[in-house]
Amino acid sequence: MRAASIAGYVKKRRVRTTVLEPADQTVPDLIKRDFTALAPNHQRYVGDITYLPLAGGSNLYRATVIDRDRDRDRDRDRGSLAGAISDSHHGTRPRTTPALQDPSASPSPRAPPDPRPTTRSRSRSTRP
Repeated sequence: MRAASIAGYVKKRRVRTTVLEPADQTVPDLIKRDFTALAPNHQRYVGDITYLPLAGGSNLYRATVIDRDRDRDRDRDRGSLAGAISDSHHGTRPRTTPALQDPSASPSPRAPPDPRPTTRSRSRSTRP
């Protein structure tokens, strides 16, 4: 392999961004895992912290605050998710969640998908 300048793939080490201290107290669950919002702008806020690896080995951290009431507006405007596939990228195969399987759970109807097959243009010649 060395003579042919071929190298094997080496998976990058995953960065551990949080080191838990056993003596630290965990944060209490104040909303008891109920993420539904009853009114806009003051009922339920949730957050997310994401790190993006940069060149040189450092990370860029992004923190967001999400108003759960806006999710309800978005879902109403978007329409049905019947037939959608939910994939969290944590597993090896996509899953369809029960909420996405039930079309009656949608607040508004959505046009059915186009039955015509999707075609892709060929970027390579098919000649031998």
